[in-house]
Amino acid sequence: MSALLLWLGLSAAVWTLTLLGVMGWGRSSRLGTEESGAGVQVCVPARNEARNIDACVRAVLASSHPGLTLVVADDQSTDDTASIALRAADGHPSFTLRAVPDRPTGWSGKAWACTLAAKSATAPYLLFLDADVRVSPTFIARLVAAAEREEADLVSALGTWDVRGLGETVVVPTIGWLIRGAADPDAVNRGERAFANGQALLVRRSAYAALGGHGAVKSTVLDDVRLAEAMRDSGKRVRLYWAPSGFTVRLYDGVREVFDGYRKNLFEGLGRSRVLATLGAMGLLLFGVFPIAGPWLAGGQPLASALAWWTLAALVATRVRLERLDGRSGLLGPLHPVGLLFLVGVLVASASSREVRWKGRTFTGGSASS
Repeated sequence: MSALLLWLGLSAAVWTLTLLGVMGWGRSSRLGTEESGAGVQVCVPARNEARNIDACVRAVLASSHPGLTLVVADDQSTDDTASIALRAADGHPSFTLRAVPDRPTGWSGKAWACTLAAKSATAPYLLFLDADVRVSPTFIARLVAAAEREEADLVSALGTWDVRGLGETVVVPTIGWLIRGAADPDAVNRGERAFANGQALLVRRSAYAALGGHGAVKSTVLDDVRLAEAMRDSGKRVRLYWAPSGFTVRLYDGVREVFDGYRKNLFEGLGRSRVLATLGAMGLLLFGVFPIAGPWLAGGQPLASALAWWTLAALVATRVRLERLDGRSGLLGPLHPVGLLFLVGVLVASASSREVRWKGRTFTGGSASS
């Protein structure tokens, strides 16, 4: 067998299996509709979130959950985050604003802010929510109900991205769905692995305290995933749900932020391994980007042409399916190789740089410094 046929055959197999996998993704891991009124303190760490905090606070306080309190921890913002949060709350009795003092040595900014937000909590559950998240009115009550039903100590959910413009719409789902596929909610819910999404992460307060809170993951960028792993390793139950109608999240504003944000997180997710990042980039080029040249390289050979066109059809169909899962039309399916090429760039940048700046802080080797 020629090298061309081997490559085309492998490419066709990769995208056929990927398409089969995404066709059934999330069916057994959807967040239920049952609601619970058990007490929950919502903790929002916020650093320079002036553009997001108003909508976040208003959405939480409009929740149908009756036993809810909200704490926003202003992490030394240099913009109007604190004043905007106060205006959004408009004197609501369930709202508290806390100023985050200087971090102790060895703590990441978010872990320290989460710790301060959770301080003195009395509710049985804590929900850590990112400032760029907009919850639906029933989401919090549904997430608490899932934790109670499963007797889980950590429950998180995957929502829907708020993407704007062609660039964001092409690249954010490309990377986001790769992460979701690797997370595999079904495997998490079977107890085979641990994963959590820090955008919306609910913990049983007693289990969180027994673990040492965010102090157990104080120096890592991926505090959500590491917290889930620590919970599982200590014998606690971890659950992950898909909640497409539960919340939206405005991850980044523009393609430049998308690049820097994922560059910060993906390298840590790969265990800070430059070898894995490099191999991942090479694999994406070989099986995700180069196949667009497959029909031309096949040169009219019947078997090679059939494999090349099948690969392209499965690749596009995969992205169309993912777009439809997100509630979009799927018309951007043919641009999936562009998103994959962008991801290659993120991986290469992650593997070749030792630090990245984000919100005024420098991240080096998975930890943050001022």
